[in-house]
Amino acid sequence: MALEDHAFRGVQAALAIQETLSGYSEQLKQDRGVELQIRLGLNTGLVVVGRIGDDLRMDYTAVGDTTHLASRIQTLAEPGTILIADATHRLVEGYVRSEGLGPVAVKGRSEPVQVYRVIGRRRGRTRLDVSGGTRPHTTGGPRTGTRRAALSAWLGPKPAAASW
Repeated sequence: MALEDHAFRGVQAALAIQETLSGYSEQLKQDRGVELQIRLGLNTGLVVVGRIGDDLRMDYTAVGDTTHLASRIQTLAEPGTILIADATHRLVEGYVRSEGLGPVAVKGRSEPVQVYRVIGRRRGRTRLDVSGGTRPHTTGGPRTGTRRAALSAWLGPKPAAASW
């Protein structure tokens, strides 16, 4: 199912997995002397989703260039890090703290791919904050004339006693 904020949800899920695993890893390190770390790679794009397999084993999976690139990015990630492709970064850059790693050569691609490391969340950010817009029902401001013109065009000539 396609969701408007799919990239944001994916990065939030990756951060939550990393945070949860970090706590568990600390416990494992104290109890058994074992450290557990994962690497995550995310990409955004179109995929083909369906059942793949034969009569003995059937898997429900997503395939395509998008998943291929996500897998390649995951292999580039250091243990304990989250890397995202440029397509994902463009959708979440205002919501997360990240650093660009520059164009990176990826197996199976003729051109390098821009990759970013996710460092953490930006707290208290809404889509309105990220877009730099103004609240839609405010009065005044630089767009007031445009709103009035649009309203006048929609309503037609103003009656003598009305004001908008």
